[in-house]
Amino acid sequence: MSFASRERAALVATMREVGPDAPTMCDGWTVRDLAAHLLLRERRPDSAAGILLPIFAGRTRKVQNRIATQDWDVMLAKLAGGAPWWSPMSWAEALVNGMEMFVHHEDVRRAREGWRPRQLTAGEQRWLSLFLPVGLFTYRRSPVRVVVVVRGGLRFIAKPFRSSTVRLQGEPSELLLHALGRNNVELDYTGDVGDIARLDSLARTV
Repeated sequence: MSFASRERAALVATMREVGPDAPTMCDGWTVRDLAAHLLLRERRPDSAAGILLPIFAGRTRKVQNRIATQDWDVMLAKLAGGAPWWSPMSWAEALVNGMEMFVHHEDVRRAREGWRPRQLTAGEQRWLSLFLPVGLFTYRRSPVRVVVVVRGGLRFIAKPFRSSTVRLQGEPSELLLHALGRNNVELDYTGDVGDIARLDSLARTV
């Protein structure tokens, strides 16, 4: 079973455990809203453009809200089954959905008190590290230089010409979550307290 398939199954299990009305780390979204987002992404490519393009956001939101009215068990069954064969997401399951399912699984897990990072295997961490360069884009509006350091390995710098620096060090999974806008992470920060606060308040989106 691929990492994407394992994360999908784990996400569905966690969603079932916490229920559709539980909060997530996605601003304003419940677990039901998040499930609807994932189903739209995989099953309604005709309406998914608004995920990335604001001009289409109204239509995307309308379709997502309609999906969210479905029976909860039906929604989970569809999500567990994966994208249908005709969906572009089914063609890139292992490549794209591993990161997507991991991040959204953590969105559900870390919205609860007492969360702790999961212990991922070395292979899983290496796989997630392949996506860390996304930070070169998501930190594009950063007011500070961002030095991203994987413990014992990869290092890259975003916004290298800023005058002050914040250094982030940790596991690839935690660094990836931060690069994608999540602040419920376990990282070692080095830098001015004000600079760190400005970086954490930055909208870090694709």
